[in-house]
Amino acid sequence: MRGGEHAFEAVVFDLGLTLIRYPREQIMGGLLERLGRPVEAGRLAAAYYRTDKYFMREHPGLLAQDPRTYYSRYLERLFAELDLDLDPRRVAEMMFSQPRPRADWEPYPETRAVLEDLRARGYRLGLVSNWDASGPATVARLGLDRLLDAALFSALEGVAKPDPEIFRRAARRLGLPAGRILYVGDNYHDDAPGALAAGFRFVLIDRLPHVDCGETWDCPVVHDLWGVVRYLEEGRGGGPAAGAVR
Repeated sequence: MRGGEHAFEAVVFDLGLTLIRYPREQIMGGLLERLGRPVEAGRLAAAYYRTDKYFMREHPGLLAQDPRTYYSRYLERLFAELDLDLDPRRVAEMMFSQPRPRADWEPYPETRAVLEDLRARGYRLGLVSNWDASGPATVARLGLDRLLDAALFSALEGVAKPDPEIFRRAARRLGLPAGRILYVGDNYHDDAPGALAAGFRFVLIDRLPHVDCGETWDCPVVHDLWGVVRYLEEGRGGGPAAGAVR
């Protein structure tokens, strides 16, 4: 069996904020500096984290849409977290109307090493992401496509998380029963319901465990991608889902 003694034969990942990240804190931090309202980097990162979790919980699926449709609402919540009295609509207009700093999505520091490690252990690897049609090009630009056996993007599939259908398609393309697949994502409310309904097991990646986001999760939790490797190594993959993996 692939994966040695464990029950899993494949690991499927979310993409944004799981395998790759966007330097939004640096971009916003620079803008706030120019507006004369500087914010310490750690405080800004925590505010983004809490804002993300709020929208994931209260507005599932929204963050996968075109940012222009929700960004002023997002900034309103972000600025409230930071106790800033800035006009979110004005700042949103600034963000979208002016040339933006050159930046793009990039892998987390451990992403490639973890994917290579899992492949070396015999796991098949996949991707299920709520992403627009640029998804394949983004993954190819980062060199992650060569490490994946299947990659599904909502815009190209015509179905999005948390609909379990996109997970069922991933299982078919990997050629494996759903029960042999572990799904890893950062958004409990978009990721867990669909993955579990399709028969996958689910692990949440929570990269800022020291920040209180106002909720708890009834699933295993890891804090970086190496935590997924430890989860599999320690045999938790074959037993009931419970507890956090540090």
